[in-house]
Amino acid sequence: MSEKKPTESARVHFGIAQTHSRMAHQISAKNSDNEGMYKSHVAIAINELADGLNDLTTGIRATYILLEEVKRLLERQQQGRA
Repeated sequence: MSEKKPTESARVHFGIAQTHSRMAHQISAKNSDNEGMYKSHVAIAINELADGLNDLTTGIRATYILLEEVKRLLERQQQGRA
């Protein structure tokens, strides 16, 4: 089974966060007395945003590591031609 890339995982987290923020908005728009559900949806949305941002950070860091490796390989290749 293949694991998701960090950026794909971030997309999932952001989608979940969006769903819960919409649910919290709907509860607040109805002037509902269900404050517990509202707070729960807001908390889940914030947690999912944090997880998504963490995954994005991992993905960006991995991208820079690969980019540096590509730069080193290109520099070696250029030196071999000189």
